[in-house]
Amino acid sequence: MENESSSTPKRKTTSKASTKPAHKSFAQAFAAAQVELQDPIKNSLNPHFKSEYVDLGTLMATVRPVLAKHGLSICTKIEPYFDEVETISEETHNGNTTRTVTKKKQPNGHMITAQLEWGHDQNITIRKSELYVPPQKNVQAFASMHTYARRWLIGGLCGVAEARDDDGNGAVEMQDTRQEIMNRARR
Repeated sequence: MENESSSTPKRKTTSKASTKPAHKSFAQAFAAAQVELQDPIKNSLNPHFKSEYVDLGTLMATVRPVLAKHGLSICTKIEPYFDEVETISEETHNGNTTRTVTKKKQPNGHMITAQLEWGHDQNITIRKSELYVPPQKNVQAFASMHTYARRWLIGGLCGVAEARDDDGNGAVEMQDTRQEIMNRARR
């Protein structure tokens, strides 16, 4: 009986990972990833609006492996957002008026950023999307808004959809409902 292993060429294996990127540019990597990205399946129910949505974990489980396969990484960050407030005061003393302008930054909500990164060493390309989130009443509202914003930013950045496109009809229906409520309140 012939030994099969002796007739099969042996491959060299190395423990070092290849550092050469699979794609030559961010655009090539992102285009290749978009070919493979699929819209995530809605898996959660909003009891208040009786609507389905994709939770953040499912969205990330859908996009992260495909992005990573093409050398792309995705991350989100949250930073305080500051408004510049200007205060002007005038004082008159012995006929002379002194005007003082004070500028200070006042916290007013947060800026949530989602970004895709591609590259290595000093040559990194970043594509990002940002959303302003106004101040929230409590930490639970803050966390909920943060999760919601991350879902929409990541979905938009990756080009995947989670919602049925109703051509804006839902917004019109909500406006009509608000107007009806306001009309009833005036009666």
